Amino acid sequence: MHDVDGGHPPDGLRYIAADIRRHKKSLPLVYALNSGDEFALDCVDKAYHKDDLSEKDVSTVLEALDAIGAQAYCAARAEEQMTAALALLDGLPLANAHVAELRETAEFLSGRDF
Repeated sequence: MHDVDGGHPPDGLRYIAADIRRHKKSLPLVYALNSGDEFALDCVDKAYHKDDLSEKDVSTVLEALDAIGAQAYCAARAEEQMTAALALLDGLPLANAHVAELRETAEFLSGRDF
């Protein structure tokens, strides 16, 4: 994860910051809850027990996620899943044009910078 500048996370973090504000338990948060890291657990627990989160609360959770390597963990899991899906795709009886289109779509979505 990256530092939050004035409460506005970089593009790669805007999704997780929005999830934190809505108290969603997306993969980075589930990773933190299962990490065993006391700081991360405490930050997430305190934030998720509040009705309204301040930008400081969100920033603190993002910092905790950064400290445990949540972004790298999630990126690795996404890459593993995409690799497995593309391997399955290669075994399907589809025209090469369709396979190429599906590969392109998977690669686009895995970037999630849109």
